[in-house]
Amino acid sequence: VSGGWRVSEEPFWKVDDNFISHMKVRASYGSLGNGNIGSYKFMELLSISTSSRVLNGTLNKYTRNPDPIPNGLTWETATTFDVGADIGMADGRLQITGDYYIRKTTDMYTVGMTLPEVFGASSPKGNYADMTTRGWELSVSWNNRFMLANKPFNYQLRCTLYDYKSKIDRYNNTTKSLSDYYPGMTVGEIWGYKTDGLFQSEEEIKGYVNNIIKSSSNGTIYPGDIKFVDVNKNGEIDYGEKTVDNPGDMVIIGNSEPRYMYSLTINGDWNGFFLSAFFQGVGKQDWYPSNESAFWGQYNRPYNNLPRWHLNNYWTEDNRDAYLPRYAGYN
Repeated sequence: VSGGWRVSEEPFWKVDDNFISHMKVRASYGSLGNGNIGSYKFMELLSISTSSRVLNGTLNKYTRNPDPIPNGLTWETATTFDVGADIGMADGRLQITGDYYIRKTTDMYTVGMTLPEVFGASSPKGNYADMTTRGWELSVSWNNRFMLANKPFNYQLRCTLYDYKSKIDRYNNTTKSLSDYYPGMTVGEIWGYKTDGLFQSEEEIKGYVNNIIKSSSNGTIYPGDIKFVDVNKNGEIDYGEKTVDNPGDMVIIGNSEPRYMYSLTINGDWNGFFLSAFFQGVGKQDWYPSNESAFWGQYNRPYNNLPRWHLNNYWTEDNRDAYLPRYAGYN
C-alpha cells in the first residue's frame, strides 16, 4: 500500500513557482516473499545407491535414513516501510528526491541450532533468523539547455548518494561466538586488536605479555614490534572465549560492508549527437586482507620479494618513526 500528497497543488501553497515548482511527500508499506530455498527441502528424501559388493550375483541397491527436516518451512518475508519526498525547484530544472526506509526480513533460511553429536545427523536448515536494515537515498538532478551554434544543447547532471546498515535480530548462536553471526551484530563487523604504535625500547616491553600474536618463533618481543593494546586490562593480550560477552582484547575495528555509495551521471545531446558518462564509487569500506599478513612481502613469507614501498619504511634503530614494524623471519 502506498500514498502520496502533492503539497504544491493545495490552495494554500503560496511559494513562488520559480523557487519551488513541485513538492510531493509519500509513504509506502508492503511485504514481499522470497522463495530462494532449494527444491524439496520440506520433504524427507531417500537417496538410492548401488552397493560395491556382489550379493546373489548382482550389485544391489540400498538406501539410508533421510536427513531430518525442519518444522514449518516457509518463505522468507521482507517487510519495508518507506517515506520520501520529491521536490522540484528553479522552474523544474532542479529535481531533488529523498527516501528513508526500514526493511525487516523475517524467517530467513539458514542453519539450525547446534545439536549434540549423539543426534547422529546434521542440524536441518530452516527459518531461524531475522534481520533489520535501515537506509536512505538522496538524488539531485539538474536539467537545462543552451544554444550552441544556433542549435539547442540539452544536458543533464544527476548525482545520487545512499547508505544502509543491517543488524541481526535473531540467529541460532546462543553463546554469541564471534566465529558466526549473533543477535545484535551489525553485518560486516570486523573484530581485531587495537594497536598503539611500535615498541621503541626494551624498557617498554618489560611486563608485556602477548602469547597470541607472535613476531618471532619463540614468542620473544623486540623493539620495533607492534604494541597491541590490553583492552581488558588483565595484564596480557588474549582473546578470552571469543564471544561477544568475553572477547578478551578484541574489539570491533571496522566493517567490511560498503558505506556511502555515490554515482554521477552526465548526459548531453546536440544536433543529433548524444553523449553519456557514468561514474560510481564507495565513500567508506574497511578491508581486512587475510589472517596471514597485512603487508605482504617478507611479512607474509621471509623468502618473498621485498616490495619497493617497504624500503626505508620499516623500523630499525636508525628509523624509529617508520610505518612498518621491524623485519623478522622464521628462526
